[in-house]
Amino acid sequence: MYLFTYRVKPTYNALCLKNVALFIEPDVVQYKDKSTLRCTYDLEDDVLYSVKWYRGSREFYRYIPAEQPSIKFFPIPGVTADVSAPLERPY
Repeated sequence: MYLFTYRVKPTYNALCLKNVALFIEPDVVQYKDKSTLRCTYDLEDDVLYSVKWYRGSREFYRYIPAEQPSIKFFPIPGVTADVSAPLERPY
């Protein structure tokens, strides 16, 4: 099971993200096959602070745009990430 978390920088108008959707592609993945985890969301003109992915309780991927490097991968058995792949702007 994978878990997705996010944070926006606090502002007076920001309450939450809208239209959050999580996708695992393809829907069915056989052992040792590759899949893509993708999330989309609407920031409503706010600033994204972070996106984090977890497998169980262990974080394996972190994206914080204000940090350098902005993408970090934390190796755990059975999970790999292509951190060189371009990030798409969410819609």
